[in-house]
Amino acid sequence: MRRLGKKGMMDDFFDFIFTVIVAFFLFSFIFWTLDYSIKNSNDESIAVLKNYQRLDSAVNNLRSEVYLGYNLEDADLDAKIKESKILGGKTITDCPDYVTEGDCTNDPVGLYSGPKSFCRWNEKRKKCERVILA
Repeated sequence: MRRLGKKGMMDDFFDFIFTVIVAFFLFSFIFWTLDYSIKNSNDESIAVLKNYQRLDSAVNNLRSEVYLGYNLEDADLDAKIKESKILGGKTITDCPDYVTEGDCTNDPVGLYSGPKSFCRWNEKRKKCERVILA
């Protein structure tokens, strides 16, 4: 067995420390890169899923309007789908989509923000209606 002198031991020690430091930074860089790309892909996936759910809910809402007898021939369906918003799992495209008086008067999804157009609860019909001021 060969004995190393102090100079040989220090040289091996510095080689070992250098290897550990390089490995640490290399693993840190790889971890950071993978973590960033995974977070990015998760965010994109969630955005696509939310858009799909919004479109699916909007199309189902339009189907229910057709089933209830509303005439949608003159309606711009693309604009209705783009403007639709989800409130409690239900797609809101216009004032009649609100079910409760509180939602109707507060307009939580912000369908109409101007003073000339707003939603108002009709007590007789127990229904939300859109009011347009001339």
